[in-house]
Amino acid sequence: MKILHVIDSGGLYGAEKMLLSLAVECRRLGHEVTIGTIVAPQDESDPLGAAARSRGLDHHRFRMSDGLNLRGAGEILRYAEQQGFGIIHTHGYKANILLSLVHRRSGPRLVCTLHGWTAVSHRSRLWFYEALDRFLLRRFDRVVVVSEPMRRVASRHVAGDRLVVIPNGIELAESGGEPRVSTRQASAPGTVRILAIGRLSHEKGFDRLVAATAILVAGGMQPLVTIAGDGDCRAALEQQIAAAGLQAQLRLVGYVADVDKLYRESDLFVICSRTEGLPLVLLEAMAHGLPVVATSVGEIPVVLGHGRYGCLLEDDSPQALADGIRRVTGSSNPGEQASRASAHVRAEYSAERMALRYSRVYEDCMGAVDGPGR
Repeated sequence: MKILHVIDSGGLYGAEKMLLSLAVECRRLGHEVTIGTIVAPQDESDPLGAAARSRGLDHHRFRMSDGLNLRGAGEILRYAEQQGFGIIHTHGYKANILLSLVHRRSGPRLVCTLHGWTAVSHRSRLWFYEALDRFLLRRFDRVVVVSEPMRRVASRHVAGDRLVVIPNGIELAESGGEPRVSTRQASAPGTVRILAIGRLSHEKGFDRLVAATAILVAGGMQPLVTIAGDGDCRAALEQQIAAAGLQAQLRLVGYVADVDKLYRESDLFVICSRTEGLPLVLLEAMAHGLPVVATSVGEIPVVLGHGRYGCLLEDDSPQALADGIRRVTGSSNPGEQASRASAHVRAEYSAERMALRYSRVYEDCMGAVDGPGR
């Protein structure tokens, strides 16, 4: 089966890493996979395209100006039809909206994955696009969501028989499918190395982590916090860190390609998001054997076994986050829970298992005689 993935990508974040893993595993299952990236006409940077090519995946770049560019979307559709793709699989609201608006009944089957809606304030531009994204879900042959909370929202817009929940998966080590549990590098006595990874945007809640760090320092703890990622909130976070006098305890390191090194150099992983789907960094941290402290949003409570595999916060306040960090670091044996979490990820959240589920969706989709407008 020929599958064209389409995404408007700004870097190698969760959705992009999931897409790469899915493409690699689907190719192993015998599918012909191409990753199509939407980039601005003047933009030469295409991290996802470069990553796809480095893995031996077929890649096609679609140059398109910003906005509701239906002409550019039509060119993507024509490319898919001319190349004989049976499935167009979109990721992110831009690709979802554009391809659903130009799609023809006789064309390739249309599948989308909803990785998460991130708008936290109504009437913003992002809120409008995500609302339009939800409205247009009815035009897809199949809609895949990564979490049960997202399924409940999407079910208001798409029939249940076309809606599927498939959790994200990560690539595990080649040897026997074992998880990538890293050998932890020792920290200085009394120091707790805390890691957080994600786009520096409001929904990721890194302002809460800065505030929690101040609470920990005031309480006598010696945290060394690393936040990896870039985004629009960087300047605001830098100001917050400086105002709290935390320059020695908290560093913003920008986008990091080799996150494995960060996992090895850390004692604890934190997710402080206001909204999430199923974050890949959570699965990666668990696979590396890192204890986890996380807010109870999206699919996170399910992945963490409602507290069996990590610390779930009772509320989303900085105080609750600080208390959770103290609780985990003060545990007599945090590694025991982390070891169970690593085995849990290996069993339930491998990229291979994810790809098998998507392959069934593609096959069901191609075999269906009914669908939106068919």
